[in-house]
Amino acid sequence: MPHETVKQRIRIENKTEAKKKKTNEKFRKTNHQSIPIF
Repeated sequence: MPHETVKQRIRIENKTEAKKKKTNEKFRKTNHQSIPIF
């Protein structure tokens, strides 16, 4: 597997993680019950 592809995949994964975190933050702010973090 070429190095570039691995780098790109990691970048995409990081973006997805960041998006998930943002969504979780939003959820936590709206309803104050604990929401599981995936």
